[in-house]
Amino acid sequence: MNSNLFENNFIRLELIYGIIIVTYKSNTITLDLAKQVVRLRLEISGSISYPVLIKDYSVVEIEKKARDYFASDEGSIGISCVAVLTDSNYKRALANFFIKVHPPKMPVKLFGKENKALLWLEKQKKLSNE
Repeated sequence: MNSNLFENNFIRLELIYGIIIVTYKSNTITLDLAKQVVRLRLEISGSISYPVLIKDYSVVEIEKKARDYFASDEGSIGISCVAVLTDSNYKRALANFFIKVHPPKMPVKLFGKENKALLWLEKQKKLSNE
């Protein structure tokens, strides 16, 4: 893929200013969709690890197999840190629970405001370059 943008009916992936932004358009993230997201993310990023901003406004459910895949070595390759942007306190609490029960391999933080998420990702980029 020569572009820094991919979009279909389910997701939008874009590489902007050294951050991969993933916007889910699907209510349910299945294992097949999770594998598609990882494959496309790797096509956009090449062999470079990037911070990732995930916008999950439309997501209602992430199937267990998809969660397990995202947490695996294969599913997390090429990610230096993750900021999850959500507008739901319920989803934020649920995600924080999963983070505590299954600690991720990289820094992950949840946010309600995009500007705060982007500032945190920039800080993480600087920390990883030191």
